Amino acid sequence: MEIKIVIVVAVICTLISVSSAVPGTGSFRSNFTGIAAQQCPKIKDFGKFYAAVNPNAMQYTCGQILNIQCKNKPYCKNNSGMMATSNPIAVKVVDKCIPGVSTGENDLLLSQEAFQELAITDQYSIEIEINI
Repeated sequence: MEIKIVIVVAVICTLISVSSAVPGTGSFRSNFTGIAAQQCPKIKDFGKFYAAVNPNAMQYTCGQILNIQCKNKPYCKNNSGMMATSNPIAVKVVDKCIPGVSTGENDLLLSQEAFQELAITDQYSIEIEINI
């Protein structure tokens, strides 16, 4: 009986940790095009939603897809264009270098298209939630 309980608890803990979200910052810089993806040279197709991550953030890898959502309620938009917590979008990690952006482990430098999909703002950064 004890073994069954331990296995069930282990499975539940694994599911909770896999689905947990982490807070971070999503920033946009007009000069970030993703073209010079020096840390991820094998990625050729970025799509329109892509991001660079902090080089010290070991939990993110080149080509990984991250589901992110804006959490700055006054600056977020949803499909109706109204201010609210945004609908989540998927971004591809295309580089591990963030020039001129905070060095927080969960800071992302987003493509212009990704940032504009999440936020209604002329700010250059927003609070985000990252689901791996």
